[in-house]
Amino acid sequence: MNRKRIALMIFSQSMGGAEGVVVEILKHIDCNQFDVFLITNDEIKSFFYAYLKNERIYSIGRIFSFSNNMLINKVIYKLCMYANINIQKILLDKKLRKLANFIQMNRIRLIHSHLELDLYMLSKVKRYLKNQEKIVFTMHSSLSLADEDIQFCTLNKNILIDALKEYDYYTSACQFFIKILKNHVTIQNKYEIIENGIDLKRINILLQNPKQRKTEIVKMVYLGGERYLKGPDILLEALNILVHQYQIKNIHLNILRDLSAKSIVVKLARQYHIEQFISYAGYVAFPGHLEYIHNSDIFILPSRTEGIANSLMEAVGLEKPIVATDVGGTGEIVIDGQNGLLSTTDPIQLATKLKHFITNKELRTSLSQNNKEIKLRFDWNTIIRKYEKMYLKGKNNGF
Repeated sequence: MNRKRIALMIFSQSMGGAEGVVVEILKHIDCNQFDVFLITNDEIKSFFYAYLKNERIYSIGRIFSFSNNMLINKVIYKLCMYANINIQKILLDKKLRKLANFIQMNRIRLIHSHLELDLYMLSKVKRYLKNQEKIVFTMHSSLSLADEDIQFCTLNKNILIDALKEYDYYTSACQFFIKILKNHVTIQNKYEIIENGIDLKRINILLQNPKQRKTEIVKMVYLGGERYLKGPDILLEALNILVHQYQIKNIHLNILRDLSAKSIVVKLARQYHIEQFISYAGYVAFPGHLEYIHNSDIFILPSRTEGIANSLMEAVGLEKPIVATDVGGTGEIVIDGQNGLLSTTDPIQLATKLKHFITNKELRTSLSQNNKEIKLRFDWNTIIRKYEKMYLKGKNNGF
């Protein structure tokens, strides 16, 4: 069989949602139809060794850390900021020719990019190779293109828009990002929605084990740590209202991810006198966080901005009732009153929604059942067929 040669491309400092999507594509793609390569950077390349042979992985080297010494890295970054030098852009431009040679040598004709820096570099490669390749970009974030955006991007808005215009096709897990993209790029019918998937096999193994239940305490879980975009201060203020205004004290909140010594989360917990209702789990390596979701009664996503959070999809898979802020693409997955409750970013309204769940076990059970009924739609084995269909369309029809 004449397998189609494609490459996935992602540059990042560490593993997260978009990186996880790349892993899942590598794990599930039909190797009888596709020869798959990966283009990445030194900082994360080792994460992919379990899914792809070394000779299929091309790294452009380090682009986020220039030394094993953290102090040296900080000094370099500060000097570049002071001199208004974009060090990442300079590094990528210097590595362009070698990457183009790798693509040509391996006869790769379709490349799928995922994040900001690889978006930029792949657009440059396409120009350099005079449009021989078809390139696809998946919007995993808003790329600071929305007027009210509070996300930080390394490259400026005009550079990103120019890069996006070079692409042949676009995907996103939600309509929210596509709407933002349409405000800057003419994409016509050159896009489709491909949801983020979940590993139902792993999740179903967890569901076979009953939750740890020793008391009538309602357990809640929040995975965002102290990241401002994830709304930890909104959540802590809502918890304060629950405890001191509504006098609801049969609750406990697990907070995942490492917290700094001066964390706003710890500071607010002390200020509001709600420390006894909170546990700090710290960093939990994948897939350990799934245990925390499974052992909770309510999954909370109080973000200021979102696309479609992977953890949200996992909460659906684990059949959890969800309380989330109605931002970004969250409302495309969580339907208020059907499989979760939606709130604004106002802590008072978030507290009211949480109270509604905490005091109504029947409602939690009902919405949990609704998530059980919809979760099959997000199985990675289903989602990957959509990616494969897109890759074949690009190869055979030039989009």
